[in-house]
Amino acid sequence: RVHFSETSTMATFEKSSDEENQRKWSSSTDRKRFRHDQIADVLRMRAVFESTPYDKIPHNELCRCVGIESLMSTKLLERTLEHRANHLNVILFEQKCQRDMGVCDPDRLASIAERHSRKVSLRAHKIANGYMNLMLN
Repeated sequence: RVHFSETSTMATFEKSSDEENQRKWSSSTDRKRFRHDQIADVLRMRAVFESTPYDKIPHNELCRCVGIESLMSTKLLERTLEHRANHLNVILFEQKCQRDMGVCDPDRLASIAERHSRKVSLRAHKIANGYMNLMLN
């Protein structure tokens, strides 16, 4: 279940400077290496899926998909990014409406967020169950 409180507000921030990012986050070299490794993993797994029947893919290969599921297909990645941006806009719009009306209704906000993310949550649950079954076998 999605929860909000009267003291919680979702907000967006301007992009930080490169200097500030270097102090707070991974280095540019680390991010580039991570991105390179991630792209290599996606390309390798796409090749596995294209060349191997699903029931013949080894267990350890399927486990390599954890965390890169949405990157396995360009169409799925586009839908994921679009849904994420849309979901963010829905929450921010509702927060603005509540502020403009002088109300704070975290239950309504939670209900809207939950309703808007129901399909994605169900899909994530199915993926998690699939991975759990892989791990148990």
